This record gives sequence, structure tokens and C-alpha cells, in this order.
Amino acid sequence: MRIWPAIETASRGGSLTMENKVLIGTLTERYPNYLIVSGVRIDVTERVAVDQLPIGASVTVAYALEGDKRIATSIRRSTERNNTPTG
Repeated sequence: MRIWPAIETASRGGSLTMENKVLIGTLTERYPNYLIVSGVRIDVTERVAVDQLPIGASVTVAYALEGDKRIATSIRRSTERNNTPTG
């Protein structure tokens, strides 16, 4: 599993900051409102289609942090292998 550093974006007024991240991992569980990707819960909305992704697929998930929730903004199959760093 890999989580890339946050990319901060601000609204036009500059007062609202939303932290975004990208996760590459293995889809291990799928529920109507959330997924488990390499042990990380990712909440999904009706705007993100996940039905076509099989359990065990390598996926790339872009998500926004909203409080303590991770809300998926996009999910796609990944061609990168999920190598867990050791050491």
C-alpha cells in the first residue's frame, strides 16, 4: 500500500482547504457505502462507480480527507503491483 503526500487546494476565496491524497492498494472488501483497500476504509458516493472492480484488484484511489473520513473522488484499476515496503 502506498499513500502519496497531501496536495492542498483552496477554494476561490482561499479560506477553505481540503487535503487530497492518492492510495494504491488491493481492493479487499466492497460494501454499498465504502471499500476496504489494503486495510484502509474509503467511503464512496454514488458519483464513484465501484461495481466493476473485482475483489483482489489493484486499484488507485484518489480521495479527499473530510475530518476523519476518506471520501473517494476517483477509483481506477491500477497496473502497478502492490509491493509492501519492508524494513
